[in-house]
Amino acid sequence: MMKIIKKILLSSISVLGVSFLFWMIFLLNPNLSYANKTQFSNVTVYHNETLDKQTEKVINDALQTLKNADLFDENVAIQLCLNDDEIYPNLHPFAGAMAYAIFNKTVIKNCEANFGENLAKAKWEVNNYELRTFDLTWLLAHEFTHNLQYRAKPIYVLKSTIGILNWKLEGHAEYISRGFKNDGKLKVRIAKY
Repeated sequence: MMKIIKKILLSSISVLGVSFLFWMIFLLNPNLSYANKTQFSNVTVYHNETLDKQTEKVINDALQTLKNADLFDENVAIQLCLNDDEIYPNLHPFAGAMAYAIFNKTVIKNCEANFGENLAKAKWEVNNYELRTFDLTWLLAHEFTHNLQYRAKPIYVLKSTIGILNWKLEGHAEYISRGFKNDGKLKVRIAKY
């Protein structure tokens, strides 16, 4: 009886280990899911459909916003994965936002990214599926800031975000992406939020 339990346990662990390995390979290599990749400055865009002509401008504007961040590094390499793929955007089991950042990847997930209009459009059940629009440059700059945070302090980011929302990381990403740095209104903005 004990041998059977050991075999079942060992088999289960083996299956979980191999599954985790395949998941990590796919997560770390978006080129396995996407048909195309296009380079814009420090950002490699993974996509299946043709990119809008304004894609480069929106990405460069987001990068320009990041240049004010203390964490910014001219050599940073970010991979932007669009949600025109059925598999890759859904690999992260806990990501539920319009977009998310993991390691050096920013992934557009639960919104329509319209680079031509510089808008991210989303509908959620909690808002009775009312159409909400957001500035796409802001969204990308926010997520790119998370990529910079991970690059600067990977252990802190991983340990402080497992299963919870880290308000320091989110607040900093908002502060940088909205262009609030050095505007002299930090106390007013903290009081508002």
